[in-house]
Amino acid sequence: MKLPVYSDGTGRELLFPGATMTREQAQRWGDRHVPRDLKRAGFRAYVFESDEVVHGARYFLITYGREC
Repeated sequence: MKLPVYSDGTGRELLFPGATMTREQAQRWGDRHVPRDLKRAGFRAYVFESDEVVHGARYFLITYGREC
């Protein structure tokens, strides 16, 4: 059994045994944890959902980006 993987966008991934998060919770977590320098530069949190067939499990990837 694969554990859910939570990423904070810095390349570090954290494993939380038995932890689950909805897309809305992941979005709120990402919005709360945007680094100050990125927030000032206009970045915001984005949540992507993995594909079970491609990645072997379903989890959310939280990353930071900016629209052009």
